[in-house]
Amino acid sequence: MAFKSDLGFVGELHSYEGLVIIPFLEEELVLIVPSNHSFAHGKGVSLRDLAGQPFIAREVGSATRELVEEKVEKKGVSLKVVMDLANNEAIKKAVENGLGLSIISKYVVQKEVGQGLVKIVPFMREKMMRRFFIIYHEDKYLSSTIRAFLNVASKLSFHFWR
Repeated sequence: MAFKSDLGFVGELHSYEGLVIIPFLEEELVLIVPSNHSFAHGKGVSLRDLAGQPFIAREVGSATRELVEEKVEKKGVSLKVVMDLANNEAIKKAVENGLGLSIISKYVVQKEVGQGLVKIVPFMREKMMRRFFIIYHEDKYLSSTIRAFLNVASKLSFHFWR
């Protein structure tokens, strides 16, 4: 904690003494498939249905990848990763072009779903959620601008955490 940054945004929460943690955003991760995939025409899938399917994963070390792998491993499923990509746009394009399935933030795929380029397939028994937090050190001086930002962020976060 060198006080080099005013605020931090984290998705993985670790407890540190003196750290103020503010819940900010909760988002759903969804399965996306090419529009012509057999999953696109059903009512939903289980995590076990992903076994044997070509899967496009986030890069090793990504919090999203770790969450997905943790969820599927709990179900005894091993993903058939055919590609590791480091950004959402590349993942969406790969799925759109039929290279595999992926699990991605529901927020970042809305345009492609609306255009019919990919389909969201619901998980039948559970949702996959990811959380984000704003953090700062309790001894950090917060300017009026930072305090105003935190006030707005806290009002916006109510929408996501209700």
